[in-house]
Amino acid sequence: MINALSSAALVLSFLFPSIPMLSSEPTPAYPSATSVPQDSEGTIVLPGLSDESENFQLAVKDSATELIDTPAVMAAAAEILADTGLKVALAVDQEPITVASVDQLIRGMLLFGPIDALSDDWLENAKTRGYVAKDWVVIGIILPESGQGDTRVGIDLGRNLSVPDDRLVTVGLDDFAAGNTTAAVISTLESVVAGVEREPDYARYALWVLGGLVVLLGGSGTVKALSKRRSERETAQRAQAENAAAQIRVLAQRIEGVGYQPWQPTGNGPAAQALGALARTGPQLVAAARTAAGPEDSNPSPTQAPRLTEHAATLGQLQEILDELDSWNRPAKLAQSLRRMQENHREQLAEIPPLLAADTRGRIDNAQAIRVLVVEHTDELQVLRTATVTADSGEELLERHWKLRHELANELRTAPALAKLPGTSTADIFGRLNGLLEATAKA
Repeated sequence: MINALSSAALVLSFLFPSIPMLSSEPTPAYPSATSVPQDSEGTIVLPGLSDESENFQLAVKDSATELIDTPAVMAAAAEILADTGLKVALAVDQEPITVASVDQLIRGMLLFGPIDALSDDWLENAKTRGYVAKDWVVIGIILPESGQGDTRVGIDLGRNLSVPDDRLVTVGLDDFAAGNTTAAVISTLESVVAGVEREPDYARYALWVLGGLVVLLGGSGTVKALSKRRSERETAQRAQAENAAAQIRVLAQRIEGVGYQPWQPTGNGPAAQALGALARTGPQLVAAARTAAGPEDSNPSPTQAPRLTEHAATLGQLQEILDELDSWNRPAKLAQSLRRMQENHREQLAEIPPLLAADTRGRIDNAQAIRVLVVEHTDELQVLRTATVTADSGEELLERHWKLRHELANELRTAPALAKLPGTSTADIFGRLNGLLEATAKA
């Protein structure tokens, strides 16, 4: 009990020291000078996690989410951090804020936020060795309320890292001032990562804070090299964005040429319902992609590359599905699709019994129902294998195949241990069409 009280007291001593006055000059904010203040109602509001990868976490305040293209930042982070061994947590706050400074934003994110950069031994060693874990970099950014103008940027480093040139955090400030927030975030991330150096564990680490009016600094070799690297990356991203936009326009024309329901069922079974959902969703996907691509004479920005590439990939999937549906007007092509469904379903059924047998603890609640389906579906596949596909029998056979796939997929959803079987394939029309519809519903 005494130890618990001591620990609680120590935490409070870290969080509520006296709050220093903000200065217009960059000042180091050492851990002992940092606090996480409360507002008048005693509430601290920190940015929430927007997205994360293995080595990058992006947290953005709700009011700033429209200013930042998250997919573009994530794509750039993957490229920037590749082969560096570093991990970065980047938090973007926006005025009005409930912390007094950018260093307090960083400390609040470490202690209370959704990031993983806090060192395991911070209670014992924070005052001497810092709060940030090895190989982690925490970047804090506070945007003005308008989203355009003076921006404060700060960093805190893992105990084995240092930044010899504090001007690295100023590289993105011109973009921040102009309101190009996504480009500014990426530039800041790139400059900091490029300038970080590893030191022995006992070496000191640094936290720099920039506040007030920003001064654009240039002339150093490091900044020039970073500017060149940024220019090369933007050129490649611009080309990627332009290619994706052109691809979207071509795919949209092809899709509209085929139509959104090239093979029209007459019934209302599971397959007919799925095709109807596709006919409703397809135009929305094309419209969204065209809006993102803009007019043919437009020039998409480099930061649009990830989003445009994603739209192009979605339209590519949609076109493949519609082309296959269009081919079903020839019974031989429909027969090929049904055979693929049979093969995938048989492959899936074959993998289930060993997994059920291995469930000695009874974790799969619906195991008996799945066993029954395996037997029934195996028998039904034997019958379907010998069926002849004609213009008259095609829809009925499709519905029978679709019903098998639909029943098993629904049953497996309630059995997490079987939800992703090693042999589960999305190569057939059922898997690809439902995968597209589910991905669209989640977007």
